[in-house]
Amino acid sequence: MRDYLISEFEKLTEKINQLKQDLRNENKVSLIEELKTCEQILSRLESNIEKEEFINANSNVKETEDCIQDIEDKSSKLKKLPFTEIQMAGYWVWIITWALILILIAILITVIWFLYKKLNILTFVKRKQPESPRKIETTREKEFIEDKLKRIKENLG
Repeated sequence: MRDYLISEFEKLTEKINQLKQDLRNENKVSLIEELKTCEQILSRLESNIEKEEFINANSNVKETEDCIQDIEDKSSKLKKLPFTEIQMAGYWVWIITWALILILIAILITVIWFLYKKLNILTFVKRKQPESPRKIETTREKEFIEDKLKRIKENLG
């Protein structure tokens, strides 16, 4: 049992060192800090092996493996970013499309507003026009017609 635990200890130590090196290469400082907890569990494993506490040592092996697996999972998730170049191009297309739609809506609202103002001014002007100029024109027309009739009567007779 001791030989098995020593071999597991060596494998885990090697695995932690390799993972630490990979994380340093990828500049993942937060994961390196988390890896220190795995190293602490590994040191407990070493002390359990030395004290020949094989049951605790066996549970420490499982804990260390789980800890290493969690850090590897986190590292692989950080590698897969959801925004790649291809996806960002698609997002830019949508952003530009919606921006153009918003600009078009703004233009339509402005045109409708100007038309409303223009029609509003026209109705205001129509309401404010006095009726008297038409009456004056009709009386002038009547006077003109009466003058014409008088001239015609004078010429005839």
